[in-house]
Amino acid sequence: QKNHTCGYAISPLIGGGSADSEFELLTGMSLHFLPENTCPYNQYVIQDIPSLLRTLDDNGYDTRCVFPDSRKIYSRGALLKFLGESPEHAFWGEEQDGWIHHLSEGTGPIPENIRTADDLVIDQILAEVRQAQTPYYIHAFTISSHSPYSYYSRLPASLGLGVSGASSESARQEQLAYFWSLRKVDAAIGRLLEQLRHDPRKTVVLLVGD
Repeated sequence: QKNHTCGYAISPLIGGGSADSEFELLTGMSLHFLPENTCPYNQYVIQDIPSLLRTLDDNGYDTRCVFPDSRKIYSRGALLKFLGESPEHAFWGEEQDGWIHHLSEGTGPIPENIRTADDLVIDQILAEVRQAQTPYYIHAFTISSHSPYSYYSRLPASLGLGVSGASSESARQEQLAYFWSLRKVDAAIGRLLEQLRHDPRKTVVLLVGD
């Protein structure tokens, strides 16, 4: 925050349903004007609509999308074309080999150096950057800090993290798992920023969260 522009944005929701936040970001349309508890991706995006992807593509940008999960989630694979992006040009992490969709998966101990879905996303973003020959826009979605946070017992013994004021032991463990997942996301984003510093092109990185 000392070295970068930062601030607050009004999110349409908190703690789940991030496709709605993504819809507002990519289209500039507000969920305020839609019925409560609706999901535009699943219910309303059924034809071409204005979007950031479409506008940038029309102005000569190479637009790409990078998702850590499946094209079936929120029907993204079917509706991206209505936002001006070919689903075949998008990267779908769940279709790749050798990766973990979410930290809550599995039963064994989680190693400190585990490569998460967000590491895969960052790898793909950097690959897209290296390939880009024109101005580019990459829309990417991270998932490693997503709930549930039920994997405390599988975390490394030396977390280097502490929580005070938790209402119960289970709440403390859940909070520690959440903070550990944020650490993994932060490290992945830090790696992205460090790599982009060595690129001679000027790149704007916008990070938003709900």
